[in-house]
Amino acid sequence: FGHLHPPPSRASFVLSRFGKLEIETPSSPSFALAMLFVQRPASSSSACTPHAVLPASWSPARFWLPMPFYDQRHGSSSGQGPACVAGVFSAAATLSPKGRRRRWRRTLLGQTSSPRTCCIIVSAELRTLDEFRGDLRIVNGLPDLDHFAVTGGEGNAAKAARIFRRHGFVIILDALPPAQCDALLAGCRREASEILQHDPTRRGNRGLGRFSFGASQKTGHLLHCSEWAALADLDTVTPVLRKVFGEDGYICAGAGGDFVLDRVINYQQLHMDLNAPTSHDRADAPVVTVNITVTPLTWENGPTRIIPGTHRLPRNSFSPPRDDAENDLWRYFTMCPLPAGSAIVRDNRTWHGGTPNLSSEVRFLPNCEFAARWWCRGSTSVHWRNPWLLAPKCMPRSVYEGLSSYGRYICREVVADGDLEYGARSDLGDGL
Repeated sequence: FGHLHPPPSRASFVLSRFGKLEIETPSSPSFALAMLFVQRPASSSSACTPHAVLPASWSPARFWLPMPFYDQRHGSSSGQGPACVAGVFSAAATLSPKGRRRRWRRTLLGQTSSPRTCCIIVSAELRTLDEFRGDLRIVNGLPDLDHFAVTGGEGNAAKAARIFRRHGFVIILDALPPAQCDALLAGCRREASEILQHDPTRRGNRGLGRFSFGASQKTGHLLHCSEWAALADLDTVTPVLRKVFGEDGYICAGAGGDFVLDRVINYQQLHMDLNAPTSHDRADAPVVTVNITVTPLTWENGPTRIIPGTHRLPRNSFSPPRDDAENDLWRYFTMCPLPAGSAIVRDNRTWHGGTPNLSSEVRFLPNCEFAARWWCRGSTSVHWRNPWLLAPKCMPRSVYEGLSSYGRYICREVVADGDLEYGARSDLGDGL
């Protein structure tokens, strides 16, 4: 292993420091292999401990490793060593049939960097996967999560709206009955199966092993699926949305969600789904997303982390931090535990991000998206993921007619009369 590739300048090959790694190699001469490097700061003469969490073993098809990388373009001249920029990459080694020439290649997701500067960030202690799981089991979960949750229905709508406006989100328990929840879960598995056919290496379109349902679609949304269209008008959620949007009203402007594969152990960078010009000019939410937990969210299956109150920060003065600058405690601000059938109603300006899914099951979070009438100015037949300023006509008339009367009213901008091409994009889109 140590001689597989000459180490880059000023970096050390430190695989041996991580203990025993079990790798199963297929019969093909080309095989997947994790390659790890560590950057030595200019001010230090000793090797630094990489910020990584490594599994004791993994299958040949999966080695999702959270490896931030150092980018020379962001180097520091302060004498404190190079600045580190977060990222995730997978490395693959390719052996020629004769074994004489050994090369390695890597795929960077989301950012680019020279192969010679690809190194692990150097700021935290190395932990085994078991230690990482132990930490999450104890501390993963937003403090006082019950303070952000209400039961659904008209009686709690005003309270839910107050929580939403103050914190940027609210959780509605028992939002979806079990039968509808099971049907939505089956729909998620069906759509994910089609998406994964276009991504045999599981690179994802929202980070390694992470996928956006909507961005993967040819229409940009999943409102052509009855399971998603039914989320437009839920008895437990609609009263809350009416209070949140007020007299100006709102419309359904899309649907999708995301899923993260099992045994994905990297964090997704904090982000906001809406950061367009004028989106922060008013205190009122321009766009609201309602995610549904089709399975329980637990400490280990990739619950979304969220930073309360960040929807009220001025757009031009604050932005979500990079991975290497994020408060360590924020990584544990996850919405768990939550039972299946819960609805997470979120202001799209609120900072949030994905977390590791250490379980053996795929985690799904389908959603329906709503825009205020003062924000969404009409509809369009162009299917692109715009910031909800125009509602895409992506719902077939046959699905539209099956909705409730109020559902048809708020979906009036997205119904399409002509034939549309549905299904997953071969390139899976850019993600959101």
